[in-house]
Amino acid sequence: MVPWEDQFVIVNKLVWVRCRDLPLKLWNADCFGKIAALLGNLVEVDKATLELEELEYARFRIRVPVGCEAKMSSYFKINGILYQVSLVEECTIPEHHLCQGHWMGTMLNTSPILNPKRLSSLGIVGLWMLKI
Repeated sequence: MVPWEDQFVIVNKLVWVRCRDLPLKLWNADCFGKIAALLGNLVEVDKATLELEELEYARFRIRVPVGCEAKMSSYFKINGILYQVSLVEECTIPEHHLCQGHWMGTMLNTSPILNPKRLSSLGIVGLWMLKI
């Protein structure tokens, strides 16, 4: 740890990404690391991904430069087979416990920041507040 100085700047951020269209047989930290290296570097792999609990996409956290949106679609030749793999940064709102999901009854609207018109103006749709 070093004392704070005015010239310190944040250069990297940690984001969760969803990786789609990668065959299950290639779901491992080594392969995720190589894909993540195209944008930054692999920090961790989600437990549900490692345990194959969620099969729609692989989820892992990467470190990328601030200002960079972690989004890409690229072709990878793996063991002689060409795969198109996409990577998309998850949308997060850090000051609230929000996640993308299915409506399970009623939306809890306990904060003016969750006003649907406001969220829509930010380009956010399909977000529900979960009581945690």
